[in-house]
Amino acid sequence: MRDGYKETITAEKELLFTRSSTMQGYSCRYKTTDGKLKPASHPISTQRYFNIHIPTGVSLHKFPFPPDTREEILEVKKALSLINSYSFEPSKIRFAAPVTQPPLLGYDGGGLPRVLLHLYLENRKAFGEIESILKSLIPRIEEVVPHIEGTEVILAVREKDIEDLLSPYLISDGTLRLLAFITATLTSKTLVTFEEPENCIHPHLLQSLIDMLRKAPSQVLLTTHSPYLLDHVEPEEVVVVEKINNETKLTKLLERKEIETVKKFLEEGGTLGEAWYSGLFAGV
Repeated sequence: MRDGYKETITAEKELLFTRSSTMQGYSCRYKTTDGKLKPASHPISTQRYFNIHIPTGVSLHKFPFPPDTREEILEVKKALSLINSYSFEPSKIRFAAPVTQPPLLGYDGGGLPRVLLHLYLENRKAFGEIESILKSLIPRIEEVVPHIEGTEVILAVREKDIEDLLSPYLISDGTLRLLAFITATLTSKTLVTFEEPENCIHPHLLQSLIDMLRKAPSQVLLTTHSPYLLDHVEPEEVVVVEKINNETKLTKLLERKEIETVKKFLEEGGTLGEAWYSGLFAGV
């Protein structure tokens, strides 16, 4: 990332789209319907990597392609727009959200109170399902309340034997993240990805979390470095990520040469997390 990045879209070795960003500048080209590779202009921002500011553009699924763009590029853009990715931060979930903002869940969990208010008002069945799942995971919770204060909405809950609503600053990080996971899972489109879902979650709830994600209406991908989380998944569900010659490589665990060793280890009473932690199969 110190030297920037490069993105390309190809179809049968034909270059359809390319953009790159380095310390020297930002460039972007796209293939037109008449076969030309033209430059595309867009307002540029900068991102900071290792104290170096590198120019960058908007995410590809939000890129405003011109009318003469090849259809294949637009199909890729549409497919990417159906993917929701999250890395939840409890501090961002706690923030109040203006009631006038769109009910969209941010990458870091920001906007969750507004999303829940929207569901409470417009889709009570979905809101009830989210609340029911959270209550099954944390029985002390009796109610989830998107509480309006003036022009903002905050996330509050009611717990057993406590008369007053608990404000977001009295709700644990784990509870906030669980509620965000449930909401994202039930409201996402075709594919939803979560980064390190085990963070702040009680280890006893990991199996329940995995079971819930398996039942999700959309496909779910998780990234993790936790052997404890791996203990609750099956070998056929694991994809190993490696850095080889500065490239990211992904392989299914079942297709790796170490799989027979891993299977034998599991048959002898070991766990998948122990197999990974002890180095029986690679990955970063």
